[in-house]
Amino acid sequence: MNCESNYPDWCVGAVKSEYIDGCIRGALGGVIREDVMSELEALERDREHIEERIARLEELLRVAPIDVACVGIGENGHLAFNDPPADIDCERAYKVVPLDDKCRDQQVGEGWFASRDEVPTHAFSMSMKQILRSKSIVCTCPDERKAEAVKGALEGPVTNMLPSSIMQMHPDCEMFLDPGSASKLSGR
Repeated sequence: MNCESNYPDWCVGAVKSEYIDGCIRGALGGVIREDVMSELEALERDREHIEERIARLEELLRVAPIDVACVGIGENGHLAFNDPPADIDCERAYKVVPLDDKCRDQQVGEGWFASRDEVPTHAFSMSMKQILRSKSIVCTCPDERKAEAVKGALEGPVTNMLPSSIMQMHPDCEMFLDPGSASKLSGR
């Protein structure tokens, strides 16, 4: 995989909470937050210039690195829409990623779309390396349908075939589970 971004069918929505929920310290915080929101909203309108938009977001990250990345695990073990097999070598902060069928079905199952045909085939997401660059990671993962992915992420090997497992490599990662999503952990 590479960091290509020339996809006709993709969405931006999820990335807004990934970055904006992160803590931005300092007097420039409000300005940076507004700049980031402006860039993300522009992505939804102007897909032809995605590389310039990503470069602008990367400039903002150099000024104000992400303190807390707020992420989630998908039923297929994806992390922030990085579906298996996840590109763990991409140096870009954000990228357009393909969504596999299991991820697209999850979006329907959660009520975001009425059918798989309505679910975009690609999404704009924080890259795996950018997630790991965050000072802290907060991962929330509710629901029993994600129990197998949670077990693999916490108890299995680190692999791009289960992207959420990469959080094992981060020194400050907090995971919030409900009884259903934690139900297959061996320590229960």
